[in-house]
Amino acid sequence: MNDAYRKLIDQFCRALGVERPEPLDGLFNLVVGEVFFFVSPVNDGDGVRLQLTVHYGELPAQASALAYRRLLEANVQVFDSMQPKFGLDAETGSVIATGTLPLASLTPDSLAELAMGQAAMVREWRGNHFLTPEERAKVRASAREDAATAAARPKLLRPGPPTLGR
Repeated sequence: MNDAYRKLIDQFCRALGVERPEPLDGLFNLVVGEVFFFVSPVNDGDGVRLQLTVHYGELPAQASALAYRRLLEANVQVFDSMQPKFGLDAETGSVIATGTLPLASLTPDSLAELAMGQAAMVREWRGNHFLTPEERAKVRASAREDAATAAARPKLLRPGPPTLGR
């Protein structure tokens, strides 16, 4: 394990006031403000990089197409090459942000700032899925219409002997 990685993670955990994982032998999970982070070193031939994956959560069932669009827009318009990009966890289908950062360019403070910024974005995602107020209103109206349509459908009775009234 790279000494620079160990030192960075030690100082990063101290800066955030969280307990450092033991043993620090590669991948570790970290929770910052109810947000799950997965961190590991990656040696790509050009040096050690820090692989960072942030768990954002589930897609909204009623507005997944709009949410996908917002995630793609963020990948293109918001994030630069030094920040994680949005994607989906292949196993769970949950939204994640993932990327690698050159270890040499990171300081404990810059990594803590990145983690806190990601945690704030996760809270925003969980609150509104990056949808505008107008989009959220349309989604709610559509969900109400779907519920009303379902309630108006005739109900099938279970087969069985007829019940005689009293």
